[in-house]
Amino acid sequence: MSYFIEQHIIQTIQGELTVEEVFTYAYHFKNGLGSQRQIGEQIESVTGRLLLKAEVLSRQFRHLSGGEMKRVVIGQELMGLQAPDFIFCDEPVSGETLLFSS
Repeated sequence: MSYFIEQHIIQTIQGELTVEEVFTYAYHFKNGLGSQRQIGEQIESVTGRLLLKAEVLSRQFRHLSGGEMKRVVIGQELMGLQAPDFIFCDEPVSGETLLFSS
């Protein structure tokens, strides 16, 4: 199983949704129904793996930085209970993200 993450992510996610809503919808799409506990645990796991702070969950997608947006898009692919073998990313991080992370 593999996924492809596009470069132009702003066109693929409704900007008014919060990050938590994006992840919740992704969970339902990939896994069907689940309990609030299961969804919450998966969201916590994914945000931790992507080094996203908990306060990002309540922010609207359109108000995120470019690097945060890209991590959220990757995160929605990781919301499946079965992890993909490969994720192909078209520019997975911006140059600014790399510059400021060191």
